Amino acid sequence: MDGRKFISRWILITGIIIALTGVIHISFAPAMYQQMLKDETVKEKAPGFAYFFAFAGFAVLYAGLLTIYSCFGLRKSEKWARPIAVSAGLFVVLAGISAIAFAKFGNPMIYVMSVSAISNLFLLLIF
Repeated sequence: MDGRKFISRWILITGIIIALTGVIHISFAPAMYQQMLKDETVKEKAPGFAYFFAFAGFAVLYAGLLTIYSCFGLRKSEKWARPIAVSAGLFVVLAGISAIAFAKFGNPMIYVMSVSAISNLFLLLIF
């Protein structure tokens, strides 16, 4: 298997994983909002947190879709595909690092998303 084909397939798979993580993130925003309404200390800020949580999910979904889109350009060796894949990967890695650092909870989806993006960047920088 040639390198371009392998990279484009790998980036397609990880892009799907990243996009699904964004969809899952968005779908849990209403449940998170309901839980925050039960806590008196953050009840006033619950709408803002819920919007931020949903926005983060849309941002991750968008990065995943960009990653999927760039895999087709990488297969054809188009110049626009590599910068899009790298920038989407950097965004997801930084989002994962900030979620691990600031959210302080051990959700495995954060690690799956981060490892997927790191593997994308690793392959893109090597080949």
